[in-house]
Amino acid sequence: MDRFSYVGHSQGTLMALIEFSRNKELASKVNLFTALAPVGRVNKAVGAFELLSDLLPQIVAITDKLGIYDFAPLTPVVSEFAILLCPVIPSICSEVFYAIAGPDEYLNSTRVPVYGSHAPAGTSIKNILHWNQIYLAKQPQMWDYGTAAENLAHYNSITPPVYQYSDLQVPTVFFSG
Repeated sequence: MDRFSYVGHSQGTLMALIEFSRNKELASKVNLFTALAPVGRVNKAVGAFELLSDLLPQIVAITDKLGIYDFAPLTPVVSEFAILLCPVIPSICSEVFYAIAGPDEYLNSTRVPVYGSHAPAGTSIKNILHWNQIYLAKQPQMWDYGTAAENLAHYNSITPPVYQYSDLQVPTVFFSG
C-alpha cells in the first residue's frame, strides 16, 4: 500500500491517536495525520455527556430490554426539523448543541442549520459506554469488560490497558478552536 494522509475530526482523531500509536505497520504508511477538533481524553466533559454518565446504567438496562443498540441516530424527522427550524430560530438549535456538548464560544451560529441537518450522527450504545468508561477512569483506556477475570482473559491484566499516545511517530498537525 502506498503512503497516505489521514484527516480526522473529533472521535476520528482519537481513533487515529490510538491506532497510530499501537500499530507501527499502519503508522509507517501515514505521511501526515491532520487532527481537527482533536480528542485525547474526556475527563472535563460537560453538558448532556456529564449528566448521562450518572444515568447510563439505567439507560442501558432499558435499551437492552427494548433491543435498542444505537444511540441518537440521525433520522429524516430530526434532519428535516433542523433544516426547517434552525434557519428560522437558530438560537434553539444553538441551545440544543449547548445542552449536548456544553458551552462553545467558537460555535459559528451562521452554520448551525448545517450542523443541525447532520447531527446527531448516531453511534452504538457500546461506544457510548466506552466513552463513559474513559470519562470515569480519567484516562484513555481500552474497553473495560467489567470484571478482573474478563479483563485478564482479554488483556492479560486485571485492568484495561491505557493507550500510550507517547508512542505516536506519525507527523501530526492539530487544529482546534
